Amino acid sequence: APIVAIELARVLNIAKEYGAEDLGQEAGEHWYERRYAISYKQSNAMRAGVLPDTMEIGCTWEKIIPTYKAVRKAALECGASILAHFSHLYLDGGSIYFTFAMPVTIGEEGYLKLWDKTLGAAVSAGANVSHHHGIGKLKAPVLHKVWGGSRKIYNEVRRGIDPDGILNPKVLVPIESQAHRAKQVFPTRVLPPVEMEA
Repeated sequence: APIVAIELARVLNIAKEYGAEDLGQEAGEHWYERRYAISYKQSNAMRAGVLPDTMEIGCTWEKIIPTYKAVRKAALECGASILAHFSHLYLDGGSIYFTFAMPVTIGEEGYLKLWDKTLGAAVSAGANVSHHHGIGKLKAPVLHKVWGGSRKIYNEVRRGIDPDGILNPKVLVPIESQAHRAKQVFPTRVLPPVEMEA
């Protein structure tokens, strides 16, 4: 496609301005042929006493290097080895995909500390909590740092579509007490039935 050739020429020109050299397609093709080779080795790593995990975040270009450095420092301070690559790139930024390896003996406390410190470092450096993996129980505690006023909007939407708090409970926001919830009245709109042809 012509756009690919145009983008490639532009990337190579920018890279050359910074002293980079085009080494050809071989490295990329090597990676492409073996890109999933590590995916099936997690159980072997755990049997060998190594606990691997991944964390991905999104940030703008000016935050990429500070975020990488902050997360790397936090991981090393927690006793983990760390690798990183870009999984997605855009005009305004990208997703850094971190891979951690730590001794299984780190235990649950050490594991949670690693997540708290590395994700906290990423957010403090200006990154978002997630890029494409979404938010789960490990990322939820720092979500409020990036949501700001949006949390109110989320809470109102959630209350409107899930007044009983049954969808994915205790993940993104703490479940409110039943006594507090019982006092709340959420307006609902009943839609008229739709007649469908058989």
